[in-house]
Amino acid sequence: MRQLMAGDLFAATEAAVEYVVAPNGDDWNTGSLDQPFATIRRALDAAKPGDTISLRNGVYEGGINIDIDNLTIRSLPGEWAVIQSPLTQWGDGHSDSVIRYGFDVEGGRLENLEITGGYWYGVMFWDWWDSDFSEGSTHV
Repeated sequence: MRQLMAGDLFAATEAAVEYVVAPNGDDWNTGSLDQPFATIRRALDAAKPGDTISLRNGVYEGGINIDIDNLTIRSLPGEWAVIQSPLTQWGDGHSDSVIRYGFDVEGGRLENLEITGGYWYGVMFWDWWDSDFSEGSTHV
């Protein structure tokens, strides 16, 4: 008779992935440290719950909508990234916030970032709890 092991009872879970974004990247790249994406939006398209998006030194376009649970967005350790949006009215084709977390998003982390601009909000939360701001997050 075969004994059941704990691993037999639960499906394997995917390991969290780190995607890297750099101003000199390319959205056709793999998102690795050696082949970074160019935009946060491309990294968001690839990301799944629990993943990390690490930003190299530079300034990135805001107007980001996050609908992924437990996603971390951070500056790459030892580097500093700025995410910004214009202060013009959102009706001019710009987002009303730099970063917007969607409804029912659970958990997440913004770490070691400068977030600036946005007509109404730097970071907007729709019915969102379990937030964690740390390591020098500013302008939130």
